[in-house]
Amino acid sequence: MMGLDAYATEFSLPPLRAADPLTHWVAVGGEAVLLVFGSYNYFAGHSIAALVTILPLVMILSGQIASLLGRRWPFNPGMILFVLALSHLALAWLMTPMVLLWAFPSLVAAFLMTRSQNVNIYAGLMLIGGTGIAAMQTDYALAVRFPLAFSSVWLLLFILLRVVANLRQTAFEQSITDPLTGCYNRRYLDHYMEAKHRQDRGAMLLLDMDRFKDLNDEHGHAAGDQALRRLTMICQATWPGEVSCFRIGGDEFVLMLRQPEKHDLTGMSAHEQDRRLFRFAKTVINTLNADGSFSVSGGLAPFGWPAEFEEIYRRADVALYQAKDEGRGRLCVSESPTSVTQSGFSSEKPPSDHAIPAE
Repeated sequence: MMGLDAYATEFSLPPLRAADPLTHWVAVGGEAVLLVFGSYNYFAGHSIAALVTILPLVMILSGQIASLLGRRWPFNPGMILFVLALSHLALAWLMTPMVLLWAFPSLVAAFLMTRSQNVNIYAGLMLIGGTGIAAMQTDYALAVRFPLAFSSVWLLLFILLRVVANLRQTAFEQSITDPLTGCYNRRYLDHYMEAKHRQDRGAMLLLDMDRFKDLNDEHGHAAGDQALRRLTMICQATWPGEVSCFRIGGDEFVLMLRQPEKHDLTGMSAHEQDRRLFRFAKTVINTLNADGSFSVSGGLAPFGWPAEFEEIYRRADVALYQAKDEGRGRLCVSESPTSVTQSGFSSEKPPSDHAIPAE
């Protein structure tokens, strides 16, 4: 998708299995069934069968308790499914092959609770082991029907969950992107600013097309739309790893600038990081204005993580209006702990706004 950059996965939609209420109630249902069968086997004098039934129940229950306490599950889902498969197979061997029928609801629950890789291991164990046990106990009808039915349900669920996951992901991507340009929208910008794991310094570059209304009036809205798409395409194609592009309304864009990953920031001061970002912003402005089909003015606001969007946006907006007032087609830098001039940076000067005209 054109608007999604390499950092899009940081805010992607959680998969269906991660829906907490659904996972909780599926686990409760499984616990209830295991408890009933475990109790029945115990009171019927089948102590080994009761132990085999209770073991996966204890593992699932301990995981739920850990979740309620805000801790990680002591047993990962793959291990629980492995033990559950061994439990099913052991009961089918000790009691009756008809126990294998409980593998069908367990398969559905597993798809809703964990990753497909874990489910596939469980399903493979049940398919091979269940078929073998039915054959060894001379229930040949079940030995033929069980693998056919179980593999069909397995495949159907796999395809169904894939389709649902793709539909949800597509809907999510459409909800965070601008339909005209394909770049991010304001909703996604809020997600971006809330990322607590980000480090080092960044910068917000607020862009506005110069005389965009005149472009629409003289050449039509199609030309204006083409200019907007062109701006987005340049940003995404030229700096895919350092720039995230957001359209927040009309001809106004926010570019979030990151420090290039190829540069080692170890020991680099905030002043030096800001200087690199300022130079990068100037390069962005010059590149966009060199296209010839439009011109842009920009306001730059450097910041450190974590950051408040409203404050950074206010600073960038003030700088943008200064760029407009000073003749358009240029970059102005907002107030910051360091200041920038035409020739570089000066930490001795008091914080103030400065203009950098496009070259």
